[in-house]
Amino acid sequence: WRGTAIGLESGSPRVRRELVRKGGMNLTNAEILSNLTRLKRVARQEGVYFYINGFLMAGFPELRLPSGKVVPAETAEEMESTRVFARELQEAGAIDMMNLSMVIPLPGTDMWEALSMRQKLVILLSRVPDGHPEAPTIRGIEARVLAEFPDEDATRYNEQPERRFWEEDDQIFGGASKT
Repeated sequence: WRGTAIGLESGSPRVRRELVRKGGMNLTNAEILSNLTRLKRVARQEGVYFYINGFLMAGFPELRLPSGKVVPAETAEEMESTRVFARELQEAGAIDMMNLSMVIPLPGTDMWEALSMRQKLVILLSRVPDGHPEAPTIRGIEARVLAEFPDEDATRYNEQPERRFWEEDDQIFGGASKT
């Protein structure tokens, strides 16, 4: 075992706790920094090069939970704390490679479930370039699904639009666009 990748997610403890919602221990930035530098120090003492890649994100949207509670979106100050935290980790030698990205909700997460069908389709289809030969057909499926389900902006989950999209995709492409 020569390294690891760690989803630190944010330099804001509130964002990690309330928006990322991975569970587990709620460590402070100082505790994270201390643990990672300790890990690097032990590896050096053992004569092992051990790399740590860190992953941070910015742009966490408001999150509407199934209970109806609304968790406020990440603030500009919290985004800045992520930038500062990334610099602290690199300057301390706790991280070998830092990856910063914008938030992209993933299927199966609370954030994904809070999206409207229109928002989900934007994310799912963002990887299909307009110049792709099948893009017009896929965009047609998208338009038909959104027309069939007029409450596409509702934040409650409805599996029917997703199911309809993938059924039509299977009929036309045999599921090839999922790969």
